[in-house]
Amino acid sequence: MPASLGVRSDAAPGPTDIRRRGPRSWLGGDPARRVAAVAAILLALQAGLRAWVGYRGFFFLDDFAFTGRAAQHSLSDLHGYLLLPYNSHLMPGAFVEVWVLTALWPLNFAAVVTLNLVLQALVGFAFYRLLRELFGARPAILVPFAVFLFTPITLPAFLWWAAALNQLPQQLAMITALWCHTRYLRTGRVRVGVLGAVATMGGLLFSEKTILTVPLVAGFTLLWFADGSLPRRVLTAWRAHWRVWLAYLAVSLPYAAYYLLEVPSPGRPPASGNDIVQLFGSSFGHALDPGLLGGPWSWRQIGFAGALADPGKLSTYVAGVTVVGFVAASIAWHRRAVYGWLMALGYTVLTLALLAGSRATFIGPFIGNEYRYVTDVAVVAVLGATLAVLRPVGTWVTPPLLLERRSWPHRFTGTQVIRDVRDVLPRVRPAVLVAVAVAAFVASAATSTVRYDRYWSINPARPYVATLRSSLALAPRGVVVYDQEVPAEVAWALLNPYNLLSNLVGPLPDGPRFLKLGQSAASLAITDSKGHLRRTAIVGMAAIPGPVLNGCGWLLGSEPVHIPLVQQTFPWTWVLHMAYNASADTTATMHAGATTATVSLSRGLHEIYVEVAGAIDTVDFSPLSGDATVCTSDLSVGRPEPLDGTAP
Repeated sequence: MPASLGVRSDAAPGPTDIRRRGPRSWLGGDPARRVAAVAAILLALQAGLRAWVGYRGFFFLDDFAFTGRAAQHSLSDLHGYLLLPYNSHLMPGAFVEVWVLTALWPLNFAAVVTLNLVLQALVGFAFYRLLRELFGARPAILVPFAVFLFTPITLPAFLWWAAALNQLPQQLAMITALWCHTRYLRTGRVRVGVLGAVATMGGLLFSEKTILTVPLVAGFTLLWFADGSLPRRVLTAWRAHWRVWLAYLAVSLPYAAYYLLEVPSPGRPPASGNDIVQLFGSSFGHALDPGLLGGPWSWRQIGFAGALADPGKLSTYVAGVTVVGFVAASIAWHRRAVYGWLMALGYTVLTLALLAGSRATFIGPFIGNEYRYVTDVAVVAVLGATLAVLRPVGTWVTPPLLLERRSWPHRFTGTQVIRDVRDVLPRVRPAVLVAVAVAAFVASAATSTVRYDRYWSINPARPYVATLRSSLALAPRGVVVYDQEVPAEVAWALLNPYNLLSNLVGPLPDGPRFLKLGQSAASLAITDSKGHLRRTAIVGMAAIPGPVLNGCGWLLGSEPVHIPLVQQTFPWTWVLHMAYNASADTTATMHAGATTATVSLSRGLHEIYVEVAGAIDTVDFSPLSGDATVCTSDLSVGRPEPLDGTAP
């Protein structure tokens, strides 16, 4: 038989053979494939859990300030929009994201959550690649991978868009820079190392805190890829990798200079020593330690949506003992395990020190229980813990320092008592231990996540905006709305002017016209506390009764008329309301306080609303145009309020 027609028993399977063998055979052929498959399942589970919580929420506080600003500016407005600091944050990349989403899907929180899920998946995938680059595709990396994916430490900054705009790109940039640097140390390709600096620059477009990536990468190199005393490590690392360090300096130094010179500092006095101690204690004891175990398991509501970590005393104690015990055991078991904890501790201390000098000075030390201020710590803490228990594998151009088991574990495990105990106990496969650890952590973290949802999903802004949009859709064409502050539970007064109704609905393409200072309207609608559009009543100072008989009150005509109020208002922005009967269409110039306005009056029985400002005791009218006369016995200046049960 010709060789071409023969079948070799050792031939590699073709595509048809692989399809016949199915996914079980494909997974069984390479352990790395099984690890990747489990990692993909964990990513999908994280996405499902966070999607469930995320889609049940809504925009909150600063989100409305961002969408309101985006509706007022274009992407070409560099200094008035993109580079304009917000609350000491420099975030042009985030403002681009806000502008695009606001332009395409205004006030659509589902679009925001969908994009955040994509970014979160990229962050998770990047962390998996970093673990695999360092430690290989072994099942053990699934434990830190699951901890990073599901820890509630990263949950609040994923859900609240204002925080996610900073935190998700920062995490992605930090992890990508670490992966690039690890790959560079493995291969020696300088361009890969320089890409880490490029990733850092990308993260800086979203959050100034990304600059901490530079000392993190440097510390990672000094601790694990250099030897000797600290000065010797610094000198060795500089000589070996100076091209990469120059790239990081070229990114970080100009950025730092611009930030210090152009971004206003809060300028508040530093926190006291007692507050700093409380900040560190609450952050480690109530937030980070429980969070690294899947906690905090219970929360305390803050504001109108969201919550602070609030584990009970027993949970706090157990979490602290567990974490400290794990750290101590890893250091006692392996030489150089302390390097991983030093990296994690150093980054955490640096983060909390920055927090103590900024937000904590006016919020208070309890800010340590707010996870969105320490979200990035999860990246470094999990990576540092993994470096403390697993050895990097593979070939390296710059070889890492490896963990070495200390001598006493050999002596301890070699004793007769320990051998007898090991012989009695059933042998458990490492894969089973990994599965149990992953399942236990996911269950713990899922419990904390579900309990957080009860505070996240109650956001009162969601029903308010839904009701408002429905009312606007049903309102008469051309309706004029009073531009008032929205309820505090929707947007705080501290956000002014972005807590005004006009800014909240500004992104909507079919938004209403709002009454402005010096402008008039024949009717005026106003929203109540639930978002319903109502007719407007004016509560304030009425005009004194006019001298004209037969119910005419004050008669406007060919002479100027001065209508005094019963009492002067204090300086403020008010609405003037006048009901009148005109003999013909006419116009007049009206003066009230600091406001002068030209108003149009229509023939017949009508009313008019004018926004005015100042301390007002008299309303003055010029002579009317034409031969018209106008009678009014109902004129008042005050604040507008909704009339319950009415519609515009």
